[in-house]
Amino acid sequence: MNHTLGDFAGVSANLVRGREEVRLADEGITIPVTAADQVCVTGTLRGGAAVSVFYRGAFSRGDNLRWEINGTEGDLILTSEGINGNLQVADLTLHGGRGASICSAAASRRGSCSVASSSIWWKPSCVTGASRAA
Repeated sequence: MNHTLGDFAGVSANLVRGREEVRLADEGITIPVTAADQVCVTGTLRGGAAVSVFYRGAFSRGDNLRWEINGTEGDLILTSEGINGNLQVADLTLHGGRGASICSAAASRRGSCSVASSSIWWKPSCVTGASRAA
């Protein structure tokens, strides 16, 4: 996140164990959860923007990855409907909007996935600047 949005000016976090037990499907047994499986982070970036991050283990009925960046001139939303929220192994979709324009793009991985090394390749499925009512 620092690579994309910049450094934190201040930050706080909590680790929480959200479940008491987990079922191992392959073995058909239930075992106790002994480690934190949820992380909550809040803070302020050096530029003054507020940041809120929630990461948890297990599956979701919704998006397993949702990253929203809301700015004064537009918004970006990175999502994945995959089986987990790990960015490095997810099929990604990027939605963006500026004013009345809305755009979506699918992302495919090429080699190891690393935003810093530019190995995510965006394939737009829209025409930049095309308008659509929100």
